[in-house]
Amino acid sequence: MIFSQLNLRRLGRISPVIISSYRAKRCSSPVVLTPYKNAERIDQGALGAIIDDAYNMAGVGPEQVDIGR
Repeated sequence: MIFSQLNLRRLGRISPVIISSYRAKRCSSPVVLTPYKNAERIDQGALGAIIDDAYNMAGVGPEQVDIGR
């Protein structure tokens, strides 16, 4: 996971186009392989632990991250 700070701005007053005016990488986690339970299923618990570790390394919580919803 990569945690970045982005500043976004609209191209015009009524334009639907939004661009990134500033971007800075704050933290990136190590690359890890997707954990599988078997040949067809991802291990959700192990994946959640990987994601939790990345948040802890970045020093932020999920409530502090906007994922573009």
